[in-house]
Amino acid sequence: MTQSLIPNNLKEFKYIFQYPINSNIDNFKPSIDNSKVPQKSVRFKDDVEIAYYKTQRFPTLRRSMISRNLYHESVKDVCTTLNLSITPDIRDSLCGKERKKACNWYQKKIFTKDKVKNIREKKNFYVLINRNRIHLQQSLIMSWVRTKSRFQRNIENYKPNIKKHFDLQNEKGLLPTFRGTFPETISKSKRKTPFQAGIIEGDMAYVTKGPHKGKIAQVLQYSSEFNAVSLSGISSKKLIPKTFWGEGQTSHVFDYPDYIPRENVRVVGKERDENGDISYIVAEDVDMRDSYYDDRYKKFIPRRFIKHHSKIEIPWPTPAEETDGELSTAPNVAMEKTYEFQSIARSGTPKAALSQLRNPFSKYKKKKLSGFQVAKLNGPEMPLTIEQKIWVAKSEAQAAENAKRVYQPLSDEVQEFIGSKMADHMNKIESPALRYHLEVLASKKDYSFAQTMEKIEKKSSETTSETTTL
Repeated sequence: MTQSLIPNNLKEFKYIFQYPINSNIDNFKPSIDNSKVPQKSVRFKDDVEIAYYKTQRFPTLRRSMISRNLYHESVKDVCTTLNLSITPDIRDSLCGKERKKACNWYQKKIFTKDKVKNIREKKNFYVLINRNRIHLQQSLIMSWVRTKSRFQRNIENYKPNIKKHFDLQNEKGLLPTFRGTFPETISKSKRKTPFQAGIIEGDMAYVTKGPHKGKIAQVLQYSSEFNAVSLSGISSKKLIPKTFWGEGQTSHVFDYPDYIPRENVRVVGKERDENGDISYIVAEDVDMRDSYYDDRYKKFIPRRFIKHHSKIEIPWPTPAEETDGELSTAPNVAMEKTYEFQSIARSGTPKAALSQLRNPFSKYKKKKLSGFQVAKLNGPEMPLTIEQKIWVAKSEAQAAENAKRVYQPLSDEVQEFIGSKMADHMNKIESPALRYHLEVLASKKDYSFAQTMEKIEKKSSETTSETTTL
């Protein structure tokens, strides 16, 4: 908004509870029984504390009071973000002279035509306050709720001014010396890997803007979250409490590397001339292409060239060697201790250990099954449908007819007649391929014909045995 709504005096606004209310806002102090309030609290300006629980809920009355207080706090934070101030009428409507609940700015028409010309500004301002209030309630009052990623708000989808406001809220939880140190985060869709950004740890970089302009330093780290780099020798001193000291730290003062945006840094390459002198080449931009497998990084990485100069390649630096610690295990020892060849013939587990890994008295290892287990394995017999009964009757009748059939062996005259017919047909075939096909078919065995011949031989043997007995 271009128009300032109220005079620039934010000291009149207090972080207060709605009940009990006092007409004199400047002298108001919330009454809280310290014996019933947990030890941890959030301290705001004007020495007003809002107690909150980490793992327990508020009592109903106190929870409602803190919710209203967060509403007032959100109003002030939004006003500060939009560079606004608070008029007495807005202050009275928020605090409630007649001990009424916190009102809605847009519904009570506090904004008049002489204050705001555009109605859209009213709605946007109200939306800012409402969103900020919800965010504060979730961050303080509902801190005990276990949230999932799909229930959390995605700040990246908000407008830049709202996103900036939430970043300022998050900075309140940082140490005072670290506020303003970290740049603005970028969305996950726009983040790049070090190889995509064209700069990696160990590179030489040239600073083009800022207080360190003209310096050439080594890259310590590339942060994809901020799209910025940390350079050696470019740092600022930070005060760190002893509870946050790192390993080997002996002083409260710590040199913390400053973040420099990627667009303010140029990759530097080294060139050696005929005399052996080394000179630096500053690349305005780099181009990535022609991926290859680098054994140093153990993966495929692109080649890095200076843009518009395809013949000038800037090689990637050699990564730092990882030093083994006291608890590190050598690769050959790890393979020997944690891996054993598995096969179907030999199990990796000793036989003596099987009784300890599995229950030897398990019911599934018994050789005898109970009636209940047999019933579960077999299952009940399902009744047949009408169609199935008809099919069973037909199959039984056909089987009875087949049993009554009498197979007689062919006489010699019939066999000679069939053989002569087949010989005449084979003599008429002129194609060698068809003749070869018929020969292959004749060599194969027909199981139905073999069964019929067995029945005939069996019948003939029975008849011969009867004649011999007679």
